[in-house]
Amino acid sequence: MRITSTFQADDGHEYEILPDPLGAGAQGAVKRGRRTADDCPVAIKRITDGAGRGPEANRELQIALKLHQQDSQHLLAPLSWAVDDADLLLVIPLAERSLAAELASHQNGLAEDALLPVLRDITCGLVELHAAGIVHRDLKPANVLFYDSRWCVADFGISRDLDVRTGTVTFQGHGTVSYVAPERWRGQPSTHKSDLYALGCIAYELATGHTVFAGDRDMQRHHHLHTPPPAAPVGSTLARWVSRLLDKDPARRPQDPAAALAALPRAPAPTGRLAAAAWQAQQARNEQAAIQGLAMTAAEAAAAERRQALADLIDLCASVDERARRDVPDLRWDDHGDIQRFSVDDARLEFILWRTTHNRDGLTLVGEVSTVGHGARRCAANIVCERSGDRLQWFLDTVARNAISGIVEEPAGFAEEAEFFTHYDHFQQGGMHAWERQRQVLTVAAVLDLLGDLLEAS
Repeated sequence: MRITSTFQADDGHEYEILPDPLGAGAQGAVKRGRRTADDCPVAIKRITDGAGRGPEANRELQIALKLHQQDSQHLLAPLSWAVDDADLLLVIPLAERSLAAELASHQNGLAEDALLPVLRDITCGLVELHAAGIVHRDLKPANVLFYDSRWCVADFGISRDLDVRTGTVTFQGHGTVSYVAPERWRGQPSTHKSDLYALGCIAYELATGHTVFAGDRDMQRHHHLHTPPPAAPVGSTLARWVSRLLDKDPARRPQDPAAALAALPRAPAPTGRLAAAAWQAQQARNEQAAIQGLAMTAAEAAAAERRQALADLIDLCASVDERARRDVPDLRWDDHGDIQRFSVDDARLEFILWRTTHNRDGLTLVGEVSTVGHGARRCAANIVCERSGDRLQWFLDTVARNAISGIVEEPAGFAEEAEFFTHYDHFQQGGMHAWERQRQVLTVAAVLDLLGDLLEAS
Protein backbone atom coordinates (compact mmCIF):
# COMPACT_ATOMS: atom_id res chain seq x y z
CA MET A 1 0.00 0.00 0.00
CA ARG A 2 1.33 3.41 -0.96
CA ILE A 3 1.57 5.85 1.97
CA THR A 4 1.84 9.51 1.00
CA SER A 5 3.68 12.16 2.98
CA THR A 6 1.95 15.09 1.25
CA PHE A 7 -1.71 15.26 0.31
CA GLN A 8 -4.46 17.64 -0.79
CA ALA A 9 -7.29 17.86 1.76
CA ASP A 10 -10.95 18.62 1.27
CA ASP A 11 -10.44 22.25 2.39
CA GLY A 12 -8.16 22.86 -0.62
CA HIS A 13 -4.95 23.06 1.40
CA GLU A 14 -1.92 20.84 1.03
CA TYR A 15 -0.64 19.10 4.15
CA GLU A 16 2.55 17.19 4.91
CA ILE A 17 2.73 14.26 7.30
CA LEU A 18 5.86 14.48 9.44
CA PRO A 19 7.58 11.41 10.94
CA ASP A 20 6.91 12.47 14.56
CA PRO A 21 4.30 10.14 16.15
CA LEU A 22 1.81 11.77 18.53
CA GLY A 23 -0.23 8.75 19.56
CA ALA A 24 -2.22 5.74 18.45
CA GLY A 25 -5.56 4.16 19.27
CA ALA A 26 -7.99 1.51 18.18
CA GLN A 27 -9.17 3.60 15.24
CA GLY A 28 -5.83 4.89 13.93
CA ALA A 29 -2.42 6.45 14.48
CA VAL A 30 -1.70 10.17 14.83
CA LYS A 31 1.40 11.99 13.60
CA ARG A 32 2.56 15.58 13.58
CA GLY A 33 1.94 17.47 10.34
CA ARG A 34 1.95 20.91 8.82
CA ARG A 35 0.00 22.97 6.32
CA THR A 36 2.50 23.66 3.58
CA ALA A 37 1.15 27.09 2.60
CA ASP A 38 1.93 28.74 5.95
CA ASP A 39 3.74 26.00 7.92
CA CYS A 40 0.81 25.88 10.39
CA PRO A 41 1.31 22.85 12.69
CA VAL A 42 -1.47 20.25 12.76
CA ALA A 43 -2.03 16.67 13.82
CA ILE A 44 -2.94 14.09 11.18
CA LYS A 45 -4.82 10.92 12.05
CA ARG A 46 -4.64 7.97 9.67
CA ILE A 47 -7.56 5.55 9.94
CA THR A 48 -6.57 2.32 8.23
CA ASP A 49 -9.22 1.17 5.73
CA GLY A 50 -11.39 4.04 6.96
CA ALA A 51 -12.27 5.00 3.39
CA GLY A 52 -12.81 1.46 2.13
CA ARG A 53 -16.49 2.17 1.59
CA GLY A 54 -16.05 5.87 0.88
CA PRO A 55 -15.59 8.74 3.36
CA GLU A 56 -19.34 9.01 3.86
CA ALA A 57 -19.25 5.63 5.66
CA ASN A 58 -16.79 6.75 8.33
CA ARG A 59 -18.44 7.56 11.64
CA GLU A 60 -15.72 9.90 12.92
CA LEU A 61 -15.71 11.97 9.75
CA GLN A 62 -19.49 12.26 9.70
CA ILE A 63 -19.50 13.41 13.29
CA ALA A 64 -16.71 15.91 12.54
CA LEU A 65 -18.71 17.35 9.64
CA LYS A 66 -21.75 17.66 11.90
CA LEU A 67 -19.75 19.43 14.63
CA HIS A 68 -18.46 21.95 12.11
CA GLN A 69 -22.05 23.10 11.63
CA GLN A 70 -22.21 24.49 15.16
CA ASP A 71 -20.05 26.96 17.06
CA SER A 72 -18.05 24.64 19.31
CA GLN A 73 -15.57 26.19 21.71
CA HIS A 74 -14.68 23.08 23.70
CA LEU A 75 -14.60 20.37 21.01
CA LEU A 76 -11.47 19.62 19.00
CA ALA A 77 -13.02 18.36 15.80
CA PRO A 78 -11.06 17.67 12.57
CA LEU A 79 -10.42 20.63 10.27
CA SER A 80 -10.47 18.67 7.02
CA TRP A 81 -10.02 15.21 5.51
CA ALA A 82 -8.56 13.31 2.58
CA VAL A 83 -8.40 9.78 1.21
CA ASP A 84 -5.13 7.91 0.70
CA ASP A 85 -5.91 4.62 -1.07
CA ALA A 86 -8.25 2.90 1.44
CA ASP A 87 -7.07 5.01 4.38
CA LEU A 88 -8.86 8.06 5.69
CA LEU A 89 -6.73 11.04 6.76
CA LEU A 90 -8.15 13.52 9.28
CA VAL A 91 -6.48 16.89 9.81
CA ILE A 92 -6.85 17.98 13.42
CA PRO A 93 -5.70 21.14 15.25
CA LEU A 94 -2.43 20.44 17.09
CA ALA A 95 -3.03 20.61 20.83
CA GLU A 96 -0.41 21.60 23.38
CA ARG A 97 -0.89 18.59 25.66
CA SER A 98 -3.39 16.04 26.88
CA LEU A 99 -5.04 15.86 30.28
CA ALA A 100 -3.35 12.47 30.68
CA ALA A 101 0.03 14.20 30.39
CA GLU A 102 -1.13 16.85 32.86
CA LEU A 103 -2.08 14.16 35.36
CA ALA A 104 1.27 12.42 34.87
CA SER A 105 2.98 15.58 36.15
CA HIS A 106 0.62 15.81 39.17
CA GLN A 107 0.68 12.31 40.60
CA ASN A 108 -1.27 13.34 43.70
CA GLY A 109 -3.90 15.20 41.70
CA LEU A 110 -4.70 18.89 41.42
CA ALA A 111 -5.84 21.32 44.08
CA GLU A 112 -9.54 22.11 43.95
CA ASP A 113 -9.05 25.65 42.65
CA ALA A 114 -6.94 24.22 39.80
CA LEU A 115 -9.20 21.33 38.83
CA LEU A 116 -12.47 23.29 38.77
CA PRO A 117 -11.61 25.19 35.53
CA VAL A 118 -10.61 21.89 33.91
CA LEU A 119 -13.93 20.29 34.86
CA ARG A 120 -15.82 23.34 33.63
CA ASP A 121 -14.14 23.14 30.22
CA ILE A 122 -14.81 19.42 29.86
CA THR A 123 -18.44 19.81 30.94
CA CYS A 124 -18.87 22.64 28.43
CA GLY A 125 -17.58 20.24 25.77
CA LEU A 126 -20.19 17.67 26.78
CA VAL A 127 -22.88 20.37 26.63
CA GLU A 128 -21.84 21.09 23.04
CA LEU A 129 -21.79 17.38 22.17
CA HIS A 130 -25.25 16.92 23.68
CA ALA A 131 -26.57 19.88 21.70
CA ALA A 132 -25.31 18.16 18.55
CA GLY A 133 -26.97 14.89 19.52
CA ILE A 134 -23.66 13.03 19.96
CA VAL A 135 -22.53 10.68 22.71
CA HIS A 136 -18.73 10.47 23.05
CA ARG A 137 -18.50 6.93 24.54
CA ASP A 138 -14.76 7.09 25.25
CA LEU A 139 -14.30 10.18 27.43
CA LYS A 140 -10.99 9.88 29.32
CA PRO A 141 -7.98 12.09 30.11
CA ALA A 142 -6.15 11.03 26.92
CA ASN A 143 -9.09 12.38 24.88
CA VAL A 144 -9.15 15.77 26.59
CA LEU A 145 -6.64 18.14 24.96
CA PHE A 146 -5.44 21.65 25.80
CA TYR A 147 -5.82 23.92 22.78
CA ASP A 148 -6.22 27.68 22.42
CA SER A 149 -6.08 28.27 26.21
CA ARG A 150 -8.84 25.81 27.06
CA TRP A 151 -9.40 22.11 27.58
CA CYS A 152 -11.30 20.50 24.71
CA VAL A 153 -12.99 17.14 24.24
CA ALA A 154 -11.42 15.28 21.32
CA ASP A 155 -11.22 11.95 19.46
CA PHE A 156 -14.68 10.95 18.24
CA GLY A 157 -13.58 7.61 16.81
CA ILE A 158 -16.24 5.56 18.62
CA SER A 159 -18.74 8.34 19.28
CA ARG A 160 -22.39 7.82 18.47
CA ASP A 161 -24.64 10.20 16.57
CA LEU A 162 -28.09 9.80 18.12
CA ASP A 163 -29.67 11.16 14.95
CA VAL A 164 -28.29 8.29 12.84
CA ARG A 165 -29.59 4.74 12.99
CA THR A 166 -26.81 2.39 14.12
CA GLY A 167 -25.25 0.43 11.26
CA THR A 168 -23.34 -2.84 11.23
CA VAL A 169 -20.38 -1.46 13.19
CA THR A 170 -21.65 -0.17 16.52
CA PHE A 171 -18.51 -0.07 18.71
CA GLN A 172 -20.86 -1.06 21.55
CA GLY A 173 -18.22 -3.01 23.44
CA HIS A 174 -15.53 -0.35 23.13
CA GLY A 175 -14.42 2.17 25.71
CA THR A 176 -11.67 2.44 28.28
CA VAL A 177 -12.57 0.26 31.26
CA SER A 178 -11.67 2.82 33.93
CA TYR A 179 -14.35 5.19 32.60
CA VAL A 180 -17.14 2.86 31.40
CA ALA A 181 -20.51 3.45 33.09
CA PRO A 182 -22.40 0.59 34.84
CA GLU A 183 -25.21 0.55 32.29
CA ARG A 184 -22.70 -0.04 29.49
CA TRP A 185 -21.22 -3.00 31.37
CA ARG A 186 -24.76 -4.39 31.43
CA GLY A 187 -24.93 -4.16 27.65
CA GLN A 188 -27.28 -1.16 27.53
CA PRO A 189 -26.81 1.63 24.95
CA SER A 190 -24.55 4.58 25.69
CA THR A 191 -26.27 7.88 26.44
CA HIS A 192 -25.12 11.31 27.48
CA LYS A 193 -25.50 10.07 31.07
CA SER A 194 -22.79 7.48 30.35
CA ASP A 195 -20.54 10.39 29.37
CA LEU A 196 -21.44 12.10 32.67
CA TYR A 197 -20.31 8.99 34.55
CA ALA A 198 -16.98 9.14 32.69
CA LEU A 199 -16.76 12.82 33.64
CA GLY A 200 -17.18 11.80 37.28
CA CYS A 201 -14.34 9.30 36.87
CA ILE A 202 -12.12 12.04 35.43
CA ALA A 203 -13.07 14.42 38.24
CA TYR A 204 -12.08 11.84 40.84
CA GLU A 205 -8.79 11.21 39.03
CA LEU A 206 -8.05 14.94 38.87
CA ALA A 207 -8.57 15.18 42.63
CA THR A 208 -6.48 12.12 43.57
CA GLY A 209 -4.06 11.35 40.74
CA HIS A 210 -5.48 7.84 40.26
CA THR A 211 -8.59 6.23 38.79
CA VAL A 212 -11.72 5.52 40.81
CA PHE A 213 -11.20 1.77 40.52
CA ALA A 214 -8.15 -0.32 39.62
CA GLY A 215 -7.50 -3.86 38.44
CA ASP A 216 -7.95 -5.90 35.28
CA ARG A 217 -11.05 -5.73 33.09
CA ASP A 218 -13.08 -8.26 35.11
CA MET A 219 -12.22 -6.60 38.41
CA GLN A 220 -13.08 -3.15 37.12
CA ARG A 221 -16.35 -4.43 35.70
CA HIS A 222 -17.26 -5.74 39.15
CA HIS A 223 -16.33 -2.44 40.83
CA HIS A 224 -18.21 -0.24 38.35
CA LEU A 225 -21.29 -2.41 38.76
CA HIS A 226 -21.24 -3.14 42.48
CA THR A 227 -18.72 -1.09 44.49
CA PRO A 228 -19.71 2.34 45.86
CA PRO A 229 -17.20 4.92 44.59
CA PRO A 230 -14.78 6.29 47.20
CA ALA A 231 -15.14 9.89 48.30
CA ALA A 232 -13.17 12.48 46.36
CA PRO A 233 -10.89 14.46 48.73
CA VAL A 234 -12.37 17.85 47.87
CA GLY A 235 -14.82 20.26 49.48
CA SER A 236 -18.27 18.87 50.23
CA THR A 237 -20.02 20.78 47.45
CA LEU A 238 -17.72 19.45 44.74
CA ALA A 239 -17.59 16.01 46.40
CA ARG A 240 -21.40 15.81 46.15
CA TRP A 241 -21.21 16.84 42.47
CA VAL A 242 -18.68 14.09 41.74
CA SER A 243 -20.60 11.55 43.77
CA ARG A 244 -23.81 12.24 41.85
CA LEU A 245 -22.05 11.80 38.51
CA LEU A 246 -20.79 8.42 39.74
CA ASP A 247 -24.22 7.17 40.79
CA LYS A 248 -24.75 3.61 39.54
CA ASP A 249 -28.29 4.56 38.53
CA PRO A 250 -28.31 6.84 35.43
CA ALA A 251 -31.67 8.26 36.54
CA ARG A 252 -30.05 9.80 39.61
CA ARG A 253 -27.25 11.54 37.73
CA PRO A 254 -27.87 15.09 36.47
CA GLN A 255 -30.44 15.20 33.69
CA ASP A 256 -27.89 16.21 31.06
CA PRO A 257 -24.52 18.00 30.71
CA ALA A 258 -26.18 21.41 30.99
CA ALA A 259 -27.61 20.46 34.39
CA ALA A 260 -24.18 19.17 35.47
CA LEU A 261 -22.58 22.43 34.36
CA ALA A 262 -25.13 24.49 36.28
CA ALA A 263 -24.42 22.50 39.46
CA LEU A 264 -20.62 22.63 39.18
CA PRO A 265 -19.16 25.00 41.81
CA ARG A 266 -17.35 28.02 40.39
CA ALA A 267 -14.90 28.19 43.28
CA PRO A 268 -13.95 26.03 46.26
CA ALA A 269 -16.69 26.36 48.86
CA PRO A 270 -16.17 26.24 52.62
CA THR A 271 -17.11 22.91 54.12
CA GLY A 272 -19.57 23.06 56.98
CA ARG A 273 -21.59 20.54 58.94
CA LEU A 274 -24.66 20.79 56.70
CA ALA A 275 -22.71 20.61 53.45
CA ALA A 276 -20.97 17.51 54.74
CA ALA A 277 -24.37 16.01 55.59
CA ALA A 278 -25.56 16.68 52.02
CA TRP A 279 -22.54 14.87 50.63
CA GLN A 280 -23.03 11.96 53.03
CA ALA A 281 -26.64 11.61 51.86
CA GLN A 282 -25.45 11.34 48.25
CA GLN A 283 -22.87 8.75 49.27
CA ALA A 284 -25.59 6.73 50.99
CA ARG A 285 -27.66 6.75 47.77
CA ASN A 286 -24.61 5.55 45.83
CA GLU A 287 -24.15 2.68 48.25
CA GLN A 288 -27.81 1.72 47.94
CA ALA A 289 -27.58 1.76 44.11
CA ALA A 290 -24.45 -0.41 44.24
CA ILE A 291 -26.25 -2.99 46.37
CA GLN A 292 -29.37 -3.08 44.22
CA GLY A 293 -27.51 -3.45 40.94
CA LEU A 294 -30.37 -1.61 39.17
CA ALA A 295 -30.73 -3.56 35.94
CA MET A 296 -32.73 -1.16 33.78
CA THR A 297 -35.48 -2.43 31.48
CA ALA A 298 -37.93 -0.68 29.21
CA ALA A 299 -40.70 -1.29 31.75
CA GLU A 300 -38.79 0.81 34.29
CA ALA A 301 -38.77 3.96 32.16
CA ALA A 302 -41.48 5.70 34.22
CA ALA A 303 -39.83 4.68 37.50
CA ALA A 304 -36.48 5.94 36.21
CA GLU A 305 -38.04 9.29 35.39
CA ARG A 306 -39.42 9.53 38.93
CA ARG A 307 -35.99 8.70 40.35
CA GLN A 308 -34.50 11.43 38.17
CA ALA A 309 -37.06 13.96 39.43
CA LEU A 310 -36.47 12.98 43.05
CA ALA A 311 -32.69 13.16 42.63
CA ASP A 312 -33.02 16.65 41.15
CA LEU A 313 -35.21 17.75 44.08
CA ILE A 314 -32.78 16.34 46.65
CA ASP A 315 -29.87 18.03 44.92
CA LEU A 316 -31.74 21.35 44.98
CA CYS A 317 -32.46 20.92 48.71
CA ALA A 318 -28.78 20.20 49.34
CA SER A 319 -27.91 23.47 47.58
CA VAL A 320 -30.51 25.31 49.70
CA ASP A 321 -28.94 23.77 52.78
CA GLU A 322 -25.48 25.01 51.82
CA ARG A 323 -26.72 28.52 51.03
CA ALA A 324 -28.99 28.92 54.07
CA ARG A 325 -26.40 27.81 56.62
CA ARG A 326 -24.47 31.05 56.06
CA ASP A 327 -27.30 33.08 57.60
CA VAL A 328 -29.06 30.45 59.73
CA PRO A 329 -26.43 28.16 61.27
CA ASP A 330 -29.09 26.35 63.31
CA LEU A 331 -31.00 25.26 60.20
CA ARG A 332 -31.36 21.50 59.85
CA TRP A 333 -32.10 19.65 56.63
CA ASP A 334 -33.43 16.08 56.77
CA ASP A 335 -33.53 13.99 53.61
CA HIS A 336 -36.17 11.29 53.94
CA GLY A 337 -36.61 10.66 50.23
CA ASP A 338 -40.27 11.51 49.63
CA ILE A 339 -40.15 14.03 52.49
CA GLN A 340 -37.58 16.83 52.48
CA ARG A 341 -37.63 18.82 55.70
CA PHE A 342 -35.97 22.07 56.79
CA SER A 343 -36.34 23.01 60.44
CA VAL A 344 -35.23 25.73 62.83
CA ASP A 345 -36.42 25.12 66.38
CA ASP A 346 -40.18 24.47 66.06
CA ALA A 347 -40.55 26.00 62.59
CA ARG A 348 -40.55 23.52 59.68
CA LEU A 349 -40.73 23.68 55.89
CA GLU A 350 -41.56 20.34 54.29
CA PHE A 351 -41.76 19.07 50.72
CA ILE A 352 -44.00 16.01 50.82
CA LEU A 353 -44.24 14.00 47.61
CA TRP A 354 -47.36 12.05 46.73
CA ARG A 355 -47.02 8.67 45.06
CA THR A 356 -50.49 8.60 43.54
CA THR A 357 -50.71 6.69 40.26
CA HIS A 358 -52.08 8.83 37.43
CA ASN A 359 -52.13 8.76 33.63
CA ARG A 360 -51.37 12.40 32.89
CA ASP A 361 -48.74 12.75 30.16
CA GLY A 362 -45.75 14.84 31.13
CA LEU A 363 -46.54 14.90 34.85
CA THR A 364 -43.82 13.06 36.79
CA LEU A 365 -44.08 13.87 40.50
CA VAL A 366 -46.39 16.05 42.61
CA GLY A 367 -46.45 17.04 46.23
CA GLU A 368 -47.34 19.66 48.78
CA VAL A 369 -45.25 22.31 50.46
CA SER A 370 -46.21 22.49 54.12
CA THR A 371 -45.12 24.98 56.74
CA VAL A 372 -45.37 24.41 60.48
CA GLY A 373 -45.17 27.33 62.88
CA HIS A 374 -46.61 27.94 66.31
CA GLY A 375 -47.98 24.41 66.22
CA ALA A 376 -50.14 25.05 63.14
CA ARG A 377 -49.66 23.29 59.79
CA ARG A 378 -50.48 25.01 56.51
CA CYS A 379 -50.21 23.93 52.88
CA ALA A 380 -48.33 26.87 51.40
CA ALA A 381 -47.94 25.58 47.83
CA ASN A 382 -47.61 22.54 45.62
CA ILE A 383 -44.48 21.29 43.90
CA VAL A 384 -44.90 19.82 40.44
CA CYS A 385 -42.35 18.11 38.22
CA GLU A 386 -43.30 18.09 34.55
CA ARG A 387 -41.56 16.98 31.39
CA SER A 388 -40.94 19.68 28.82
CA GLY A 389 -39.36 18.25 25.69
CA ASP A 390 -36.49 16.09 26.88
CA ARG A 391 -36.07 17.88 30.22
CA LEU A 392 -37.74 17.55 33.61
CA GLN A 393 -38.55 20.78 35.42
CA TRP A 394 -39.75 21.39 38.98
CA PHE A 395 -42.32 24.16 39.56
CA LEU A 396 -43.75 25.86 42.62
CA ASP A 397 -47.51 26.36 42.20
CA THR A 398 -49.81 28.47 44.36
CA VAL A 399 -53.38 29.67 44.03
CA ALA A 400 -53.77 33.24 45.23
CA ARG A 401 -57.11 34.67 44.09
CA ASN A 402 -60.66 33.54 43.59
CA ALA A 403 -61.17 34.48 39.95
CA ILE A 404 -64.97 34.45 40.24
CA SER A 405 -65.51 36.45 43.42
CA GLY A 406 -62.41 38.59 43.00
CA ILE A 407 -61.46 38.03 46.63
CA VAL A 408 -57.70 37.97 47.06
CA GLU A 409 -56.56 35.02 49.11
CA GLU A 410 -53.24 34.29 50.77
CA PRO A 411 -51.14 32.19 48.37
CA ALA A 412 -51.67 28.53 49.20
CA GLY A 413 -51.64 25.03 47.76
CA PHE A 414 -53.93 22.03 47.71
CA ALA A 415 -53.31 19.64 50.60
CA GLU A 416 -55.58 16.88 49.25
CA GLU A 417 -54.37 14.90 46.25
CA ALA A 418 -57.82 14.47 44.73
CA GLU A 419 -58.48 18.21 44.95
CA PHE A 420 -55.12 19.01 43.42
CA PHE A 421 -55.61 16.73 40.43
CA THR A 422 -59.12 18.05 39.81
CA HIS A 423 -57.86 21.63 39.66
CA TYR A 424 -54.66 20.65 37.81
CA ASP A 425 -56.68 19.22 34.93
CA HIS A 426 -58.71 22.45 34.73
CA PHE A 427 -55.54 24.57 34.78
CA GLN A 428 -54.06 22.53 31.93
CA GLN A 429 -57.19 22.95 29.85
CA GLY A 430 -57.28 26.72 30.36
CA GLY A 431 -60.34 28.95 30.47
CA MET A 432 -62.33 30.31 33.44
CA HIS A 433 -61.56 28.68 36.75
CA ALA A 434 -62.41 29.31 40.37
CA TRP A 435 -58.74 29.78 41.24
CA GLU A 436 -55.94 31.55 39.46
CA ARG A 437 -52.72 29.59 39.47
CA GLN A 438 -49.40 31.31 39.98
CA ARG A 439 -46.37 29.30 38.85
CA GLN A 440 -42.63 29.80 39.18
CA VAL A 441 -39.66 27.55 38.59
CA LEU A 442 -38.57 25.85 41.80
CA THR A 443 -35.11 27.26 42.42
CA VAL A 444 -32.76 27.65 45.36
CA ALA A 445 -33.84 31.30 45.63
CA ALA A 446 -37.53 30.34 45.69
CA VAL A 447 -37.00 27.89 48.56
CA LEU A 448 -34.91 30.44 50.45
CA ASP A 449 -37.84 32.87 50.10
CA LEU A 450 -40.19 30.25 51.58
CA LEU A 451 -37.78 29.74 54.48
CA GLY A 452 -37.54 33.48 55.00
CA ASP A 453 -41.32 33.88 55.10
CA LEU A 454 -41.59 30.99 57.57
CA LEU A 455 -38.96 32.36 59.93
CA GLU A 456 -40.40 35.90 59.82
CA ALA A 457 -43.82 34.52 60.81
CA SER A 458 -42.42 32.32 63.60
